Amino acid sequence: MKTLNEVKKDRDEILRKYRSLQKRYTEFIKNCERRIKEVVNMEWSKGMEYILKEIEEIFKEEAGDKLNER
Repeated sequence: MKTLNEVKKDRDEILRKYRSLQKRYTEFIKNCERRIKEVVNMEWSKGMEYILKEIEEIFKEEAGDKLNER
C-alpha cells in the first residue's frame, strides 16, 4: 500500500503531465487557426477544394511537428 506522500507525488506527476498536454493542445489549435485564416484570406479565389486541401495539410504539418517534439 502506498504512503500518503507517494500518492501525492503520483498525483502531482499526473497533473504536471496533464497541464503539459493541455498546453501543447492549445498551441496546436492556435497555430492551426492562424494558418487556416491565412489560407482562407489569401487563397479564396482558388476555390473551396483548394482551401480544404490546404487545411488538411496544415493539420498534418502541425500534428507532425507536435509528434516530433515528444
